[in-house]
Order: sequence, then C-alpha cells, then structure tokens
Amino acid sequence: MLNKNYADIILSRLEKKFMIPKGEFIAYDIYKSTGDPFKVLVATIISQNTLERNSYKAYSNLEKIVGIDPDKIYKTSLKMIEDAIKPAGLWKNKAKAIKVLAETIVEKYSGDIKNLFKGTNVNEVREKLKSIKGIGFKTIDVVLANLGYGVIPLDTHVKRVAYRLGLTKAKTYTKIQEDLHRIIEKRNRLKAHLLLIMLGRKYCRSKKPLCEKCVLEDICLKVGVNR
Repeated sequence: MLNKNYADIILSRLEKKFMIPKGEFIAYDIYKSTGDPFKVLVATIISQNTLERNSYKAYSNLEKIVGIDPDKIYKTSLKMIEDAIKPAGLWKNKAKAIKVLAETIVEKYSGDIKNLFKGTNVNEVREKLKSIKGIGFKTIDVVLANLGYGVIPLDTHVKRVAYRLGLTKAKTYTKIQEDLHRIIEKRNRLKAHLLLIMLGRKYCRSKKPLCEKCVLEDICLKVGVNR
C-alpha cells in the first residue's frame, strides 16, 4: 500500500475536498502575497506553537510598528520586537530569533536574504539556515517548501495523519520525511503538506477522529486509531 499510486489517490481526494483559504497558513499567504523569503521566515518563527489568528495579529503588529525588513529589525530594540509580537506567545524567544536572523542577514549577507540562497542546493540552504540560532528543522522546511525546494515540513498533524494512513512507520522527523518524499512527487510536496494539515485539523483529530466523515475512510489503514 505504501506506494506512489496510494499517495496520489490521497492527494487527489483531499484536493477535491479542501480549499486552501487565506488565513489558514501564514507562511503560505505571506509568500504568495510578497515572494519575500525574509518575511516568510519571520512569519514562520512567529507562528510556532500558536494559533494562526494569533500569528497574523503578531505579524501585522510587527509590520506596522517596525517593518518586516532585515535592516529595520536590525536597528530596532529587542524590547520593541517583543512588544509587537506578544499576541503570538513565547515572544521573548521568538523576538530573539527574529533579531538574530536580521543580524545574520545584515552582517553576513549584505542585508539581502536572497544572497543566502544564491547558487546553493536545498541541503546547503538548510545548513546555512540551521546555523542561525533559534531556527529549527520545521521552520526551515516551511520556508524551503514555500520557496519551491520540494520538501514536506512536518508538524503534529502531518506526522499523525501520515502514520494513520500508513504512509510511514517511522518516528523521527528525518525518517518520516524520507518516507513521504519517496512516495510524493517533488512538485506536490507543498500541496501535500497543506492538505494533510487541513485533514488533521478538520477530521483526523488526535482524539476522537471523525473517520466516518473523512473522504479517505474507505482506503485509510487507520493505523493506531482507537475509537
């Protein structure tokens, strides 16, 4: 069952079931509206461990109060950044990560994040981003996915849904991602990431999943589902 055909059927059904409305995925929305990798990174940092509506509020505050630009953030006090992004929670850690990101771009890449991506493959870009304190695997992968690098970022929804569907038996981030990459084509990976999250939020919940209402009910392996 773990093959590309199975994955294609899953994506086809989910695509017919779900729209990707504005307001569901801040990084996706920001990239579509601006095409700016720096803004996508900042939005992704802000969105960690919080609801999307809080992420949008914090991002909007930062945009209005400071401006989401490496040079502007570089010149702004940490306290001002913290105050702007408070609605997203964990504002001290997030503000520090955003500040370090801006400092890195200004001091190492001449203030232009596009210089970080120049002439490098996905692994090189990932290593460069990993070297920036406060930026983890998922944050990096969300940015890479939205920039078209063909990776599937893993959050709690993607991991849970992929396991229940039988797309992976792995437990670690890297191994789960490798399993998904094997059966999902590069061009479909961002779409897969978004659709699996939508499925996890709406139907394939952690507790009391709504299997009988799910468009995949007849083909899902329901691994580990206790109902």
